[in-house]
Amino acid sequence: MDWYEVSNWTRPGHECRHNQLYWSQGEYLALGCAAHGHRAGRRYWNLRTPERFIEAVEAGRSVEAAGERLDDGAWRIEGLQLALRTRDGVPAGALAVDEIDGLVTVTGDRAVLTRRGRLLANEVALRLR
Repeated sequence: MDWYEVSNWTRPGHECRHNQLYWSQGEYLALGCAAHGHRAGRRYWNLRTPERFIEAVEAGRSVEAAGERLDDGAWRIEGLQLALRTRDGVPAGALAVDEIDGLVTVTGDRAVLTRRGRLLANEVALRLR
C-alpha cells in the first residue's frame, strides 16, 4: 500500500477521488442533512438534524444552515495546509525547510512530508508562508 495523504493509504490507482477533491479545494455540492458544499469560493453547510432538514424541504425553505467565504490570504494558506498533507506536498518555497530538518524532503520544486513529518504535520503547517 502507498500513502497518498497523511491518514490514507491505498493500492496504486485506487485513491479516493472524493477526498482528493477536498484536498485540492475543488467544488462539490451539499446533498442531504448536515452535508457540506463548496461552490465558487464559498463553503456552506446544511441543517444538521433530519427533522429540521425535512421540515425545511417540506416548507419549501432553504436547507442551508450557514456559509463562509475566505479572503484570498486565508484561502491560500488553507490550500497549502491541505496540499501539505498529500504525497504531492507543497511548493518548496512555501516552507522554511531549514527550520524543519527531517520533517520534509525537497525534490525538485516540491516539499513533501517525511514519515516523521506526517506524524508532526500540524507542526510543519505552522511554518507555511
